Amino acid sequence: MDDTTKGAARPSRRVIARGAAWSVPVVAVGAAAPAMAASGGTGSITGACAGGPTATFTLSISGSLSSSIQVVFTRLGGTGFTVTPPPTWVSVSTSNNIVVYEVPVVGGAASGSATVTYQMGRSGTELVTAEISTSTGQVITGDTSASVNISRDGNSSNYNCAVTG
Repeated sequence: MDDTTKGAARPSRRVIARGAAWSVPVVAVGAAAPAMAASGGTGSITGACAGGPTATFTLSISGSLSSSIQVVFTRLGGTGFTVTPPPTWVSVSTSNNIVVYEVPVVGGAASGSATVTYQMGRSGTELVTAEISTSTGQVITGDTSASVNISRDGNSSNYNCAVTG
């Protein structure tokens, strides 16, 4: 019986060349992915007072978005709110303070207006913020959030409204 150990077999030059040929496309795809993820569109969401306890948020996005975007409505203060979106917006989730819609992108663009009705008593303040984003990592530049603050004092039926963004 021989106690000497033979060295491990070395790979041939052909095996090494084949491995190198496969690694080049992987590196090329990995380098291109961040650039594609960063491209997106230019967007804006604006808020407006609509009289009484209502506000309107209008969305407009153009560019090269490849998938749907999300509009997240968040309530701060008050007793609640209701969002009435365009028929093409799909409800993703709803809670007492947050409502999320998925907005379809057609030809790289998305648009629409949603009406928000604040549920408030004779006094109080409601602040609703709407923000737009993508779930795919694409970047939307521009005004991506807006807020509408509606308040009432207990001695008046008047609504005071302020818009930010």
